[in-house]
Amino acid sequence: MNKARRLGLISDSHGNFQATEEAISILIDRGCEQVIHLGDFCDTNRRDRLEDIVRLFQKRGIIAIKGNNDYLVELSLSNDSIGNHSDQKWMYEFLKNVPMKVVKDNICFAHSFPFDYLRSFYEPIDVGSTQRAFLLFQQMPYRILFCGHSHTPVYFCCETQILKTKCVEICKSNNPAISGGYNTPPLGSELGASSDSYRNCHEVHTRDLIYPDSVLREITPLGEKVLLQPEGRYIFVVGSADEGECAVFDTEEFTYERINIFS
Repeated sequence: MNKARRLGLISDSHGNFQATEEAISILIDRGCEQVIHLGDFCDTNRRDRLEDIVRLFQKRGIIAIKGNNDYLVELSLSNDSIGNHSDQKWMYEFLKNVPMKVVKDNICFAHSFPFDYLRSFYEPIDVGSTQRAFLLFQQMPYRILFCGHSHTPVYFCCETQILKTKCVEICKSNNPAISGGYNTPPLGSELGASSDSYRNCHEVHTRDLIYPDSVLREITPLGEKVLLQPEGRYIFVVGSADEGECAVFDTEEFTYERINIFS
């Protein structure tokens, strides 16, 4: 991924070629040097324009992230008798090589949770509350996460304090308000990842200390720039291109702008 000042963000096209093409054109016209699709450009029930979408990505240099629908279409193609059908084989190879996340300058781009196992792009971050975002801010190392999957364009902001402690103590200090105690496993463990590496580590780390009331959930305003604060950490859910959503992130202004594709 090359250095770019303005990043265009799309997610959840669900096979809608017209919306995908229009979003890319709008973002490039607004000066985006790089456009990233955050997954679910495929749809298991709408595959007639999939080849057109992939060729559009290649023509425009779009970075694609794998979503749950993309993975299911990939599995479907792998289970089909591809044989000498070069179009299916080409499509399968493309989907197989799409990454689950891309990381650049402490910013992560993923379909949902920024982990490397399958459940991470099936579980939504936004469930109408800050609960999952609160846990995720404790577990992910990134300052900003851009994602999709949840179709509502929202963002979570977290103000943090710095805590120096042992890693084994960090794992015992998750949210008591949610769990009723101090034994809540790390979010990665909740989604299926092993937490043994946490339990066995006794090194002293610098860590963000996050309180439940320090995480805010806001609907992203349409057509207004959200100015990111220097000390804040953020999760932006871009929304669905199939429903008319895309966004621009300006790395120099440090602003995020939600855009409607069809307005």
